[in-house]
Amino acid sequence: FHPSVARDLARRGCDLLVVVDCGTKDREAVEAVREAGVPVLIFDHHLPGDHPPGDAVLVNPHATEGPLLARQLCAAGVLWSWIARAEMAPPEWLEERLGLVCLATVADCMTLQSPLNRALVRRGLEILRRRPRQGLRLLFQRLELEISLLDEEDLAMKVIPCLNAVGRLDLAERAVQLLHPGQLPLEPLVERLV
Repeated sequence: FHPSVARDLARRGCDLLVVVDCGTKDREAVEAVREAGVPVLIFDHHLPGDHPPGDAVLVNPHATEGPLLARQLCAAGVLWSWIARAEMAPPEWLEERLGLVCLATVADCMTLQSPLNRALVRRGLEILRRRPRQGLRLLFQRLELEISLLDEEDLAMKVIPCLNAVGRLDLAERAVQLLHPGQLPLEPLVERLV
């Protein structure tokens, strides 16, 4: 989370910033947003540094010596678990997002020896097999994957590299658009990812 991005977000009139998978060590960026009066919520799984992120709400099991199962989650798993535990969303909403938690867990190479990660990935794979998001379905088809047989290896070796590569070669926003398409045509996005 770079200070220049933080200042740009504050200038754009952001009224709440939720940071996922970074922020625990990004004190300067958090302070830049907080100085603009914007509250910051950080959901992360990285080890904290010597200087916590100032005046922000930090949900990170490593920052508080949380339970071992929680410390084995990826950041998306931390956020999903926090929403579930706080009962901030209906069970159907949480269920629909397990596919994303599964992708993030595999992408972050989190241990599947953890019973919690294993359960999240198992249930997330069921969601991805039965009712993948429209953009993911197109990507699976383009990669010639048998959706009903999708497994962790397919995600790690084929799907996730496509999602990650676009952020390195173009804009990571393209992968986000594929996962949350809105009104965009998806076929051109899939062609850019593969």
